[in-house]
Amino acid sequence: MCSNLQNSLNKDLLVACVFGIKFSKLYPALANYRCVLFSNNIKLKKEALKKGWEFEFIDKFELSKDHFLSSLQSKYIKFLQFLDDFPAYKKYRSITYIDHTIKISKEETKRLKALFHRNKKIFMISSRKGYLALEALDKASKSHQRYRNSYRKTKDWIINYQLSKNNPGKPQEFATGFIMYKDFKHLLPFLKNVYETIWKLRQPHCQSIWAVLVQSHMDDLQYIYWSDTS
Repeated sequence: MCSNLQNSLNKDLLVACVFGIKFSKLYPALANYRCVLFSNNIKLKKEALKKGWEFEFIDKFELSKDHFLSSLQSKYIKFLQFLDDFPAYKKYRSITYIDHTIKISKEETKRLKALFHRNKKIFMISSRKGYLALEALDKASKSHQRYRNSYRKTKDWIINYQLSKNNPGKPQEFATGFIMYKDFKHLLPFLKNVYETIWKLRQPHCQSIWAVLVQSHMDDLQYIYWSDTS
């Protein structure tokens, strides 16, 4: 193994997750990361290893046929809450989260990593449609029952939160299916707040909640437009 690749594997972690029983296939792992799949479905281990992933079994969440519940459980990985239970992963310089349904090339990840400014700690991509938080919630709730379950509660929370913070801005939606974190330790209280708010609202449409709460960390956030990806 060449030294550059070994250094990358030592410093850069890519994580994905599959909770529940709905999905059984994975895209291949990327060679320029240490790639770890987290799941509460032990039957996925064979598929993960076959596709080049390491496998971490999560036994704190029940295995369910309920896609709504599985969607909530997945935020445990997306927002780095797994670091409390798997502290060995805190050693990494960067952690990239990617939805298991997204296929991305090694070349594109290298390009995106090169764009990540040294003084920023979160790198994201704007949503494809460029919706604002409430607009995104409205659209998602019309097409997915799991988002519709707590639509009213979430909408009220967004409006009340903005009023309580005296924030006249309109929170922008980001594509939370791909997030790069760097020097992330001081972000952990913020990420815990995002995670706990999602569970409190029982709202798996994390894009809307993230859009609101990340406003307090805009100095840490760097993003590019969807049209700038390949």
